[in-house]
Amino acid sequence: MNILNWTIELIEPAHFVKVTTQGDFALEDCLGMKKDFLSRDYWKPGMNVLIDYRQTAFVNIKLDALRAAGAFHEEKSEQIGDGRMAFLMKSPHDFGLARQYEMITEGEVLSHVHVFLKEENALAWLRETLFA
Repeated sequence: MNILNWTIELIEPAHFVKVTTQGDFALEDCLGMKKDFLSRDYWKPGMNVLIDYRQTAFVNIKLDALRAAGAFHEEKSEQIGDGRMAFLMKSPHDFGLARQYEMITEGEVLSHVHVFLKEENALAWLRETLFA
């Protein structure tokens, strides 16, 4: 089992946070990664986030883990804010897991979560304004 590692960078001038993960997905690491980007000096509630999970293995992920991740998101909803959070996935299987998370958090958190298989689509969505 490979521990989940991540890098976090502020993408300027687009002004969004990009998180790139690699390794095996685990709930504890996912929560740690979110705490990490929320603790950055530049973080402001409502910033857009791209989480690139394409180098992450999602093996034996149960609905309970997705619910727990959603509960954490709900608990930190004010700190995360009402920005857009794009998940970039590598396969239809992983896309399906992330869509479950999207459905769990929909209406429960301030941020707008959306799942993508293509990076250009995720980036285009992050660049759109919510009320265009």
